[in-house]
Amino acid sequence: MCALPTFPVYNADVRPARKSYHHGNLRQALIDKALESLASKQDDLSLRALAVEAGVSPNAPYRHFKDKDALLAAIADFGFRQLSQQLKQVEAEGSNRRFREMADRYVKFALANQALYGVMMSHGAGDGLKTCQDLVEEFVRVVTGEVTANDSVHKASTATWSLLHGYASLSTTVKGEGFDLTLTGEDLARMLSKGIR
Repeated sequence: MCALPTFPVYNADVRPARKSYHHGNLRQALIDKALESLASKQDDLSLRALAVEAGVSPNAPYRHFKDKDALLAAIADFGFRQLSQQLKQVEAEGSNRRFREMADRYVKFALANQALYGVMMSHGAGDGLKTCQDLVEEFVRVVTGEVTANDSVHKASTATWSLLHGYASLSTTVKGEGFDLTLTGEDLARMLSKGIR
């Protein structure tokens, strides 16, 4: 199961004096603090609050993020890169098994990182999302037996993504009343693969 990275607990009692971040780590420090907030289910992220947590001036974050949406976009990009790393670790042999393992890793990631996944879906764009889309499309291309990506592969990839995302959303938002949430990503992939060939 993929989990958000853990970070040292910030102790307000030993907060260092404010300093300028000339070494270029402030951007990542703000993303790290935001991930901590998401992991603890703090829904309302504030650049100024994150600045306090990071021990910098309230205006310092704006040198890296023009607003909250820019921070959320950076978090989404981080999430898609993490998901891509999970998909790249698929080890099963054979196109069908690889497709099922990919789907299972996707669903497990979404369920294990619900707040982060929510940001990914609401603010996803850029290279991180594109890399993840390309990986899913490659799995679909192989399982459908296509030599190269084409329009039918793209449509099947969209259907695959839609099914996995839909199931993850049912499991985390609707809480699944009236639905069977005992399915795994492999179950979903097995059903889907019968229809996209």
